[in-house]
Amino acid sequence: MRTMISASIVDLNNQALSHMMKGDLNETVGTLGTALSNLKMYQDLEKVLSASQQQSCYAPQAQQQQPCFLDQYGCSASAPILQQHYAPPLQVPPSGACCPPMTSVALTIPASLLANTSSTTTSLFGLFHRALTVPNSDALFASKGNTDRVMAMLLYNMGLSVHLQALSSGKNSELDGALQLYEMAFTVVEDSWSNFDNVDDLMLLLMALFNNMGHIHSSRFDLERTQICLDWLRTLAANPMFQSFMAQAEYAPFFMNLLVALKQERHVCSPAA
Repeated sequence: MRTMISASIVDLNNQALSHMMKGDLNETVGTLGTALSNLKMYQDLEKVLSASQQQSCYAPQAQQQQPCFLDQYGCSASAPILQQHYAPPLQVPPSGACCPPMTSVALTIPASLLANTSSTTTSLFGLFHRALTVPNSDALFASKGNTDRVMAMLLYNMGLSVHLQALSSGKNSELDGALQLYEMAFTVVEDSWSNFDNVDDLMLLLMALFNNMGHIHSSRFDLERTQICLDWLRTLAANPMFQSFMAQAEYAPFFMNLLVALKQERHVCSPAA
């Protein structure tokens, strides 16, 4: 049953990526919302089965509130919001290579959207417009860390879809939705990164999330949160693990964005006189 559910979720994610490649962002968000709902049902089922197996010594614990996917973006208005100051990243755990790593898919962005983006935003960051996918395997949901990485991947992909919608429409409310989804994804990662079995996935998720959150904050001239995102990217890039990833195509945008951002940081992030 676990394999059937994981295959269904991976298939839905890949269907969403197909919609995203075609520019059908509404279908993308709806498909990812279905995948997230299926994953939530799987998590609830696992909790029930785990509780029934431990009835003799089971003591109810306060359950962490799970995000609900109810509004127009597939997330609740009460979803967790990042604080103004994020905790510094923990040391990246050693790779267990238990599951096949995530891969990123470059999206073909319409020329009209690229023109609109370049003319209407003043962001310090270039948008990381690559969606994420992961191959199905028997071990995909073998641990909480693996389940959480899939949850974070789906939330990131949905955030990217809404982000692209916002750039196309110019609606500030859609940027809010994208930011909220990115923050929810970060919360999932933050709660379980010590359980991640694959270092590549942890690094890719964190860099993608802080890059695209930085894109939004910088375009809004939110200097404090822009600086936080820069600090995270700097810290991640300074990690010895990052040097082994730099040759991979999906990390090149982070490296270039970071160089450009740090070069301009003094001028853009300094308060006006």
